[in-house]
Amino acid sequence: MTRDLLIVSTRALTATDLGASVAAVRQGQPWTVTDDGDHLTLTYRGRPLLRLAASTRLSDETLPRWQTRLTLIGDEPELGLEVGRAVAWEADGDLTELPDGTR
Repeated sequence: MTRDLLIVSTRALTATDLGASVAAVRQGQPWTVTDDGDHLTLTYRGRPLLRLAASTRLSDETLPRWQTRLTLIGDEPELGLEVGRAVAWEADGDLTELPDGTR
């Protein structure tokens, strides 16, 4: 089962942001962040936990704003949600859950 989330932030998210957020949530744990070009995947203890799509700029905003789609994957959704909140905070953004069926 997956859950889709959205971060709207003042800057685009990077692999560095994701790494900093992971470190803040669970220091010293076996995390891996891979960059597959169009998305980042966070793996925890050898299992996928979270996938982030590349950030896109919102064109109708007067101030620079970015949106990033996150997908919680795997069997630890609460941990993925905790990391998602940390990622949003790191990018000065807000995290919201997308309704089912939103793409």
